[in-house]
Amino acid sequence: MGSNSFIPGFEEGLIGKEDGEEIELDISFPEEYHSKDLAGEAVVFKVKINSITAQELPEVDDEFAKDISEFDTLEEYKEDLRERLVKAANATSDGTFEDNLLAALVETSEMDIPHVMIHDEMDRIVDEQRSQMRYQGIELEQYLEYMGMTLDHFQMQLHEPALNRIKSRLVIDKIVEAEGFEATDEEVTEEIKRMAELYGVDEEKFQETFAPDKDYFKETIRNNKAVTFLRENGIATDVKPEPEEEAELEEESELEKEAEQEAPGEADDETKAAADEAAAESEDIEGEDA
Repeated sequence: MGSNSFIPGFEEGLIGKEDGEEIELDISFPEEYHSKDLAGEAVVFKVKINSITAQELPEVDDEFAKDISEFDTLEEYKEDLRERLVKAANATSDGTFEDNLLAALVETSEMDIPHVMIHDEMDRIVDEQRSQMRYQGIELEQYLEYMGMTLDHFQMQLHEPALNRIKSRLVIDKIVEAEGFEATDEEVTEEIKRMAELYGVDEEKFQETFAPDKDYFKETIRNNKAVTFLRENGIATDVKPEPEEEAELEEESELEKEAEQEAPGEADDETKAAADEAAAESEDIEGEDA
């Protein structure tokens, strides 16, 4: 309740109902609903109220700070939270800037991508989404059914994202090649350590598990260097937001979330040349695919 993830009228129809009650909701899908088969259609939902619970939020005070963190006072926790929000805002700002630079390169590059590559990438995105849904405890097909969408319809929507991912990857690969970026063993070790900390697992076990996949980490490091190269050599056209201001606005919202849980630019000539070379190579791939 309150998520607003259902069609209008569904949640409102549950208000005031009792535990164990079975009801029928006569609702019509919105005319602008994304599934044309259901848009404007009148339907009847049969619903059983299995249980009713209410969330009681704790007082946001020193005791609350002790319960959810290593700090003794709320002020200490708020200061730490603010520092983390500033870092997150900086990372988001840098990421948006880098995305705009890469998007500009992709947009100005002529590429003919073979259909087989696009469809392979679409399948890869579907697999990623399926894994993400399973992590949240639901199958992708079940989720799509809730959304009134078939798997085929979902895949049709992935053509453009898949195409952009392939183009971005080709551009990044060419920047890596043009600039001669490499990954040292020390950098690989640091990357594995960072990933282990990110996922909260033992570093040695993480090392053992992913030892055969060091090439993956090397590729990640090289790609990160290419993205950093884009950021350092790109020309910003938009003013970056002040992270401190964003953190101030988000701090109170973040505290509320904790309580609930408790209960485009341009690159230099060499980079543009690398992008053009990526386009030429993709044309060669098209010829081989034919």
